Amino acid sequence: MREWSLETPIDNFEHPVTGSLIDVVSVAHVGQPSYYRNLGSYIMNRQDEGFIVHYEGIDSSETAESEEASNPQNRLKCKLIALQEDLDIQGYVSILSHSSYTIQPDGEGLFRPEGSFNYDATSVEIAEQATIPTQLVMLYDAWRQERGIRKAAKKGRDEIDEYVFHLLQKGITSLDDSKKRVNSIDRVMIDMRNEVALTGIDQALEIDPGAKLVLIWGMGHMVGLHAGVKARGYEQIETQAVELAFNWPGLKKDLHERYEKVRRNRAKVQI
Repeated sequence: MREWSLETPIDNFEHPVTGSLIDVVSVAHVGQPSYYRNLGSYIMNRQDEGFIVHYEGIDSSETAESEEASNPQNRLKCKLIALQEDLDIQGYVSILSHSSYTIQPDGEGLFRPEGSFNYDATSVEIAEQATIPTQLVMLYDAWRQERGIRKAAKKGRDEIDEYVFHLLQKGITSLDDSKKRVNSIDRVMIDMRNEVALTGIDQALEIDPGAKLVLIWGMGHMVGLHAGVKARGYEQIETQAVELAFNWPGLKKDLHERYEKVRRNRAKVQI
């Protein structure tokens, strides 16, 4: 039977000695509007309970300034990052314009700015760590995905809705692939940025060993963040699922196919 619904987890951790609490909120960057409303409600309730928010967000504000000071290779890599960002934006525009999906809101859409801090790498740091071949692969992947979204959008709302659902499904399924090889893209876009997030935890605990934190990061970071939190002595105490998307077009298509099959069988019986 096909899977119609997709969910992302909120994993709760507690330190058995200090009583410090950490919530790892794994977020998809595209989802149905109700998904972000539910996440925002959860996170803001946690803020009311005294939790501090640490969130991802690559800072590209230094790129232009740093291009002049860096070597030609880094300038090229910064330009490749900018091209990839442009393709991502084009894909998001198609999704917003032609589907029932929306994109992850910035800032106040998920949490209150007070008591919230960005812990992530900058575009310049990513450019310095990534090789040009790695960035070309990332750029090609972004181009291919944007092209697929645009083609689906031209076929109608149901087509793009189902296409986006399957993109999300593929991303979530890949997280459970124990045989997945760690590639150069993961080392830069996942592992390096996870280290920044984990450093943010350490800094918060230096100030308050009993700190209560909410980490808001994309799904791809979940495995590494869980490992880092557990390595710091935390134990997972609970997990809960938040519905990301429901594949209504796929369900309607499947029901229609079943109906047609029953109708054809009845016609054969009558003959």
